[in-house]
Order: sequence, then C-alpha cells, then structure tokens
Amino acid sequence: INVILISIGLGCSWQKFKWIGLMPMMIFISYSMGLSLAVTSGSRYIIPIDWILWFYYGLAIIGILRKVAEFLSQNQPMPEIIAEPFPDISSKNNKYFMVLSLCFVVLIAISTPIANIGLKTQYSNTLTYPQILALRDTLPAQLSEKEEIKIMFGQIQYPYYHEDGTLSFDMLVDLSVHSFKLDVSENPLSRDLTGGERVFLVTVEKKSVLSIFSIVGDSTIKIWESDTESF
Repeated sequence: INVILISIGLGCSWQKFKWIGLMPMMIFISYSMGLSLAVTSGSRYIIPIDWILWFYYGLAIIGILRKVAEFLSQNQPMPEIIAEPFPDISSKNNKYFMVLSLCFVVLIAISTPIANIGLKTQYSNTLTYPQILALRDTLPAQLSEKEEIKIMFGQIQYPYYHEDGTLSFDMLVDLSVHSFKLDVSENPLSRDLTGGERVFLVTVEKKSVLSIFSIVGDSTIKIWESDTESF
C-alpha cells in the first residue's frame, strides 16, 4: 500500500509540476545514498528529509479523494480547492507514468535486500540457547564457583571511547539494556568494540565489570580484564 501511494503521489507530482515535482524525491534518494556511503545512523539523520514521503502521500490522497468525489457526483464539476486543478490522473499518459513510478519505487524498495546479498555478515544473530550454553561452558570454570560473580550474555551497542581513556557502551541482554563504563586508559582491550559484537560480560552484581569474553567461532577469548581481578 505504501509503495502504491507513493507511486500515485509521484505520478500526480509529475503531471502537475513535471521535473520540479520529482526534485523532492531526487533529494531524498541523494541524501539517503550519502548516509549509506558514510555508514551513519539512518533513523536519526534521515529526519530532515522524512517530510518528502509525507508530501507524496498527501498528493496521492488528494488525487484519490478527488477521483472518488467525481465518481460519487457522477462526474459533476467539483469546486476547486487549489489554484489550479489536478489533471485527470486516469489519462493515458498519467497511467503510463503511474506504472513507471511504481516500478521505480519497487526497485528502490528491493535494492536494500539485494545489496545485502553481496555483503559479508559481520555478526551472527542466529545463536540458539543451546549454543549460548555451549559457549558459556568454554569460559574459565572458576567463574562459576563464585556466587557474587554474574555472567551476562548479550550484544554490545553504541561503544564510545572517551578522551579521558574510558569506554562506555550499552549491552542488550534479552529485552533489557544495561549501561557500563570501563577505564581502558592503561588497560586497553585486545580487540576494539565497534558495536554488534556478542559477548559474555563477567560482572559483580551486574555493576562492576571484571572481564569481557568475545565469541570467536565455537569458543570464547578474553579481550579485557579488570586490573583488580584475575582469573
């Protein structure tokens, strides 16, 4: 439905304004491609251009409502609500452009999954509960012997290395998010966190981080350990 409405909006805009009517969509595509090349967060940086889709939605809804009103009034003249009336969107040329714009929008919609085919998956999201238990068994056995020790499994999100030598990050555990901050100025990680990694976090009551184990294949490796504890 969304693709059809945007296509109708593009058709109306083309018939009414020609190439000027397609400029918002060109800006939207160019801006989105820039975000992709820069590998930035689309949900935040796309806000300045999200009005463009609503613009075409509005044109489509107005065009559809006008045709419905004309049908119900048996093609009687309708009072104009804008300075110039929209052209007949059922005309041959307009139908041709509607189909063309629909194909264009569908092509854009399927470009993302097609592009993902050629990209190597950096982090796997298919770990099952038995696999997680098997990976946990690869951790040092003495971790499970201390009652105050808590082992958390989750995904690293938004790691940020501060100028003062600290590292802050969120960790998605099941459906909850936990925030942590480490001092890595004199004790850096053996492998930098970039976000998306699935790790085991060894903590004391889910507050103080003692060590971090990263998943490598079917085993785990320690990438960081607190100076205050050693296992």
